[in-house]
Amino acid sequence: MLKTVGFSILFLAALFSATQISPSLHVFAPGVISGRDVFGTAFSKDGNTVYFCETDKDIKHIQIMVSHLAKGSWSEPTAASFSPGTFRDIDPFVTADGGHLIFESNRPAPGRDPSRTDFDAYILDLSNQTSLPVALAAINTDANEVFVSSSANGDLYFSSDRTGGEGSNDLYWAKKTGSGYEKVANLKTLNTPASEGNPAIAPNGHLLVFVRDGDLYGSRNVSGEWQSPQKLPRVNTLDETEYAPAFSGDGRTLYFTRTVFKDGKRVKPGTIYQIQVEELGLGGT
Repeated sequence: MLKTVGFSILFLAALFSATQISPSLHVFAPGVISGRDVFGTAFSKDGNTVYFCETDKDIKHIQIMVSHLAKGSWSEPTAASFSPGTFRDIDPFVTADGGHLIFESNRPAPGRDPSRTDFDAYILDLSNQTSLPVALAAINTDANEVFVSSSANGDLYFSSDRTGGEGSNDLYWAKKTGSGYEKVANLKTLNTPASEGNPAIAPNGHLLVFVRDGDLYGSRNVSGEWQSPQKLPRVNTLDETEYAPAFSGDGRTLYFTRTVFKDGKRVKPGTIYQIQVEELGLGGT
């Protein structure tokens, strides 16, 4: 997996006040979020809350954190209420309607063998402060299911190292139905013998950005068919890993994390960048 929503006026002000690296690339929340051992982003529907992951250099501790936007500045991050740090919680994603948050964890759950250490997907009702995460049984297996994202129509996209894939880690799709989800399908046109992961689907389902061996790729869906993936040269680098892509609620901005890994460890703090999708060279969403 490693190189291995309309927004409020205050939120827009925070975006444009971010540190500019190039004419199209900006650092998100420098010093408050970026610059720590962090990765990933997921915004509430109003854009005033961001969820992200905090880890350590050995990547043994992973916890979901939260920060709030007030008067144009992001608050000091605190642990999300559902992620106390006891287990490894990763890859938060807020659904297009803002009502639910999806994440993955190796936490115990009813019916799950307590000896298992793999990641399963969970969903949390954000409208009920007393709700508890519920396992997404439609996609979970004894293998790792991670980085779940959802288009506005409810379809799920995720990566897994389950058996029967094209490579060591593949991209999968679960189509939403009136009663649940269709059988999980391997996105064979996007997968290779290499490792594909971190699939971020645009809200309208027309653009998928994912990671292949530490670089970001994009694929457009044309008439129901995923096109040949293209590398994103405006965000990829030669000596660092780009991963954990995420779209803004309106689909116009792409966020991603850049860091350096060596021998399975992080040797550089994570920086979260943002870029307008139209600047990627793939067209709009």
